[in-house]
Order: sequence, then structure tokens, then C-alpha cells
Amino acid sequence: MGMTRAKRYANHKGGRKYDAEGKEKAKVEHEDKAEKEEASRVFREVWERCKAHEGYVEKKRRFIEEQKAWDREQTHIEPGIETDGTTGKPTRKKRKTLDAD
Repeated sequence: MGMTRAKRYANHKGGRKYDAEGKEKAKVEHEDKAEKEEASRVFREVWERCKAHEGYVEKKRRFIEEQKAWDREQTHIEPGIETDGTTGKPTRKKRKTLDAD
């Protein structure tokens, strides 16, 4: 269980945020709430320490550089395809509708 899930269990007994109809349940007080909030706080503290770690920061920087390079390679557009003019991505053309006679 991570920070977000622990927080959900703190706010909603049983961890279910939505009811059977898909509507969000109200937050309720329950006997395990303090324990789940503490777990969420602990996860957040560890996450913050990880984000400050030099090794993590360097690996994340390299990952983002590699991801951007990969994205650039994937956006190659074939000649003759209309682009939006800003991102270089193809524009979506509207479909022609058939008139019912």
C-alpha cells in the first residue's frame, strides 16, 4: 500500500471511494483512520527523501532526456500529412457525412 491508497483507506472505510452507482461516498470517521493517516504520512516522508536523493535526481533527469528523445523519434510525420502547425502532430480531419435522401 502506498501513500495515496493509505489516504483513501483513511478517508473511506474499506477503501472504496465510490458507491455501486459510481457516486463518491462521503468521508467518514472510523476506528482505523488514524493508523491509515499515519501510514500515508510515513510514505510521503520517504517519497520526499527519495525525491531529494542525488542518485534519484540524476536517474530521473536521464530518464526524462531519453523519454523526450524517444518522443521526438515517434513524432516523425510522413510527407503529405497535414499537421497542426505547433506540435507537428497530424490534424484530425472531419469525416464526411452521407446525406440521407
